[in-house]
Formats: sequence, C-alpha cells, structure tokens
Amino acid sequence: MPRKSNILLGLVAATFFAQVMIYGLGSAGQIRRDEEIQRLRQLVDEVQPAVAELAGFPAGEPVEVAMKTREEVRQYMIRSVRISNPGGDLTRRGRCFAMLGLLPEGYDLEAGMVDLVTEQAGGLYDPFSDEFWGILDMPSSMKSVSYQKLIASHELTHALQDRETDMVELLDVFVANPDYEYAFRSVIEGMATMVMFAYTQGVDLDEVQDAGSTMRAAFSQKAGNPSLSAYSESPTYVKELLISPYAEGGAFVEEWHRARPDLEFAALMNSIPASSEQILHPEKYLTPDAPTVIDLSPVDAAVPEAWHLFHATTLGEFDLVTLFSIHEETSSAAAEIAAGWDGLRLRAFEDLDGGVAVLGSSVWDSEEDAREFQGAFSTLMAKVNGPDRFAVVLRGHVVDFVIGTSEAYTRRAMLVALENLAQRDEI
Repeated sequence: MPRKSNILLGLVAATFFAQVMIYGLGSAGQIRRDEEIQRLRQLVDEVQPAVAELAGFPAGEPVEVAMKTREEVRQYMIRSVRISNPGGDLTRRGRCFAMLGLLPEGYDLEAGMVDLVTEQAGGLYDPFSDEFWGILDMPSSMKSVSYQKLIASHELTHALQDRETDMVELLDVFVANPDYEYAFRSVIEGMATMVMFAYTQGVDLDEVQDAGSTMRAAFSQKAGNPSLSAYSESPTYVKELLISPYAEGGAFVEEWHRARPDLEFAALMNSIPASSEQILHPEKYLTPDAPTVIDLSPVDAAVPEAWHLFHATTLGEFDLVTLFSIHEETSSAAAEIAAGWDGLRLRAFEDLDGGVAVLGSSVWDSEEDAREFQGAFSTLMAKVNGPDRFAVVLRGHVVDFVIGTSEAYTRRAMLVALENLAQRDEI
C-alpha cells in the first residue's frame, strides 16, 4: 500500500468530511459505546466490499472503527485545522480575504470553520488513526439503518482513497496553492458522493445522474434550520468551501466517468485536476488547459523596507465566482466574469502599524476576459476598500492590482514592479 500523509489527510477530514451523520445515543457510557462500536463494525463488514467494487479499489482489510463524543470531534477539528494551517495562517488568510470582499471584516476564519464542521459532523473517516468514527451524542433522527448506510458508503470510500493514494508529497503544494487543494477535495468528495448514490440506490456508477446538483439541493435545505446555527450564520464563502467540493466535485466526477468509462476511479486519484477551473469546466481537464504559474516574489523589492510578508496564496476561479456572487453589483454575471481565469497569485504585506497591503497579478485567456475582470473587480474594490485605497491595472491579458494602501506613490512603485513581472518568462 502506498504511504500517505496523515497531516494532509487530517486537513481533508477536519475541514471537509462534513456531510457525515451516523449515530445518535442518549448515553455515552462504556457499555453503550461498546455496543455501538460493534454495530459500526458490522456496518463496515457489509458496506466496505460493496463500495470497493463500485469504485474499483481493493477492499482490503476492514477499516477499524471507534465512537467519539461531539466534544472529542471538536477538539480533533481544532488540532487538524491548526496543523494544516500553521502559525495562524488561516487567520491571516481571513484578514486578506476581508479586504477582497470574500469575508466580513473581523471574521475569524479558523473558528468559523471549526464551528461549522463540528456542527455538521456526526461521523468521519480519521486518517490519523485509519479509523471510521461514529458519534455518540447524536439525535435519534439520524439513527435509521438506511441513513447509516448512506453515510458509511461515503466515508468508507474516503478510507479506500486513503489506502490507494500517496499524498505525502502534496502537503507543501496544498499549503502553497489552496486552489489545487480545492481541486483535490472536489475529486475525493465527488467520487465518494457518486459511490454513495450508486450504493444506496443499488445501481452502477453509469446510472448515477445529477450527483452534484442533488448534493447542493441537500445543503440548501439546511438554511434556516434552528439546530444548525453555525451553518445559517456562516458567510457565503465559508459555506461554499464546505458545499462546492460535493456539488461541483460531484458534477465533475460524473462528467469524467462519462468521458472515461473504461477507467477506474484510481486513475483519477492519480491524475488530479490542476485547478478549480478544471473542476468547474471539466472540458479543460479532459483537454488540458493548465493554469499559468505566477511567481510574485520578485516584487518584494518594491515593498517599503519596514513591511514584512504577511500571507501568500493562489486565488482560483472558484474563489472569484464566489466573490462576485456575494456582491449585488456583480452577482448576476459572477460565473461569466470569473470565466477565462488562467492564474491569480496574491502576496500580502503588513506594515509596522498593522496595516496590510495586498498585491496581486492575474492572467486571463483573452484580453476581453481580462477587461471584464478588471471592470468588475474595480467596482468591488471601491465598495470594499474605498476609492483611494486600491489600484487595478489592465495590461493586455494581465490584470495587476494593489489594495489597502492610501499612499499613491507606494501603489505606483508596486504596480511598476508588477508590470516588470508581467514581462518575465514566468508569465
């Protein structure tokens, strides 16, 4: 069996294995816990071989099981998120994304994600221990055998994915490029969703239809549920981080399976799409349209000496579609504005007073795509940051921007550095 990265998979489990609700108990006593563990083992024995056959993975030995309380799951989520986002990186990302209009100002991204996933979780596959967990203190409404099988088929697919794929070398890539991480999550969640539907409906994968839209509809039914306050109160972007890998991921894997019916899912696990663009537009994966790699590190020389690097990340088409859909000014054309993305890299710096400036460079498929993005993005930056705290410049199929500094001469220096970068071989 290939080796794997428990740290990396901890991120996947902690942040995105959230549509997983299994057991409800009135007591967490040891006797009852042992009984539930036995039930879970029986469920694994029944479900694991079936989902392995559907997905085309070796069934192998039965996945180990455990029962956890909701508080134990919450502490697990906190640890996993922090391991996967060291040094407060998620907090810094949240601050940058507030300046972009993706999150409300002051929103605690780390706490919000932990609250959301803990509220949703009722069981998960834990790659740290290679165990399938049930949750002891769940409502009785989630105890039906059919529902248990539904979720077990999804989570056991994750267990088989874990056994199949060596992810240790991806950890650094995920930290540096969350857009690639989104693509990976979309594959594993979309795949598990298709297997779940095929198993519970008693059909072959070929007969599964509209997996993605079915999952989005299921999530939309949660809105307004008083027992799901974290979900109802989460910003749109945080909800989409949870929902989209199931919805758009399900649609992508379904399209991939139709185009490659002779291949097992293992082939897709070994050839993950390079970007969210390829997830949202499967044809750009099937006939590869690789994203442009942008290296912004040379612009550091144009940043005032007292400033220090605060955060660096990639924004993908998924992020831009979500950004433009959030704001009324651009919501009706969000997908069209974001289409044509070919790469976008951010680099944020903090000054001695705690102020943050965000530099970005983006590449587009055509000058028309770049012009459309420039216009829409300028509109939003004026709304979010004010008319004197940003600059967005169009240069052919490249759009550069600086956000968050009111000093015009500093913006000009940064834009000159970005312009020089645009003439380099990296772009």
